[in-house]
Amino acid sequence: AYTYKVFSVYVTDKSQPEKVLSIYLQDDSVSTGEKISVGDAKDKVMSAYGTPADESENGATFEKNGTKLSFVFRDGAVSSILYSFEG
Repeated sequence: AYTYKVFSVYVTDKSQPEKVLSIYLQDDSVSTGEKISVGDAKDKVMSAYGTPADESENGATFEKNGTKLSFVFRDGAVSSILYSFEG
């Protein structure tokens, strides 16, 4: 893993060259392509992305072209964002 102040990048352990498996966003200095960042309201996420592939009280996951975009919610707002890629 490569960990920076505001995000982490997780890569494969054994393949060369390394492949990105996931990117974890931890604060509001980085946003998604739809301009969603940590701290935004759950309603804003749903308006921007539509119906999730999977949803719970504390999270929602959207899927497109082999990429999963997951949001974790705390008190009705985004607390973290995770991009996951097919390996």
